[in-house]
Amino acid sequence: MNEKAKTKKVSKKTIALIGLALLLVISATMATLAWLTAHDVKENIFTVGDFNEPDPDNPTDPTDPTDPTDPDNPEIDPTNPSNPPGNLDPDKLTGHIYEKNWVEGSKLLPDNDIAKDPQIGMGPGSEDSYVYVYVKNNLDDNNKEDIYFTLNTEKWEEVNGCVQKVTGMDNTYYGGIFRYRGDSNANDGILAGHEKINVWTPTVFDKVHVSGTATAATLKPAAGTGGSKVTVECFLHQVKDGKGNVIDAGEILAAAKTAFQVQ
Repeated sequence: MNEKAKTKKVSKKTIALIGLALLLVISATMATLAWLTAHDVKENIFTVGDFNEPDPDNPTDPTDPTDPTDPDNPEIDPTNPSNPPGNLDPDKLTGHIYEKNWVEGSKLLPDNDIAKDPQIGMGPGSEDSYVYVYVKNNLDDNNKEDIYFTLNTEKWEEVNGCVQKVTGMDNTYYGGIFRYRGDSNANDGILAGHEKINVWTPTVFDKVHVSGTATAATLKPAAGTGGSKVTVECFLHQVKDGKGNVIDAGEILAAAKTAFQVQ
């Protein structure tokens, strides 16, 4: 065999060996890469924003505690009209609505006042809120003005076009939607939440009055609506969206009307 043929044969063998070595290296690398993986899991636990119902055993005044040296356990300020003094009576608390002086089964008598003093509250840890209430009675349409109330206009205002006023009487209504003006003098409409204690609006009104011209017949409920009653509903809505922007008032009112089933 001549030198040229030997050289060619050796070269082919060398190339084959180099190719095999490269394949082994690539295979080993690929095998190694197949095992170079990572997998991580991290769970983030979130708290959910909400409007918690007031706690009957929790102090209620976050703004003016009578014991400023103990901010984690402030006592009640019984002189503050916007907060029910003392612990709440659970029998007079329905969700977010509290009526301290209401007596179940109070009688409707002509020219008579009946204690009914709704306040709207939120429990500890609640978000800031806009607050609306809807008041109605279930008397026959022709007699609805026989039970009426005077709005606490210092802290509540009517929603234009959504109220039923008593003829010839200022700030006096027998039904409608009303908006809380807010905690501050700015009338921003906000009931501010508090981490540790209940917060309350002032009363929407303090009593209902039965007209002096009412009779047993006019005070009867409309057919199919049960016993004679005055109903108070409340609606709370968050103040800002997820980006921190204040939510449009028209959008909130529309949501309130939907909740109250009012056109």
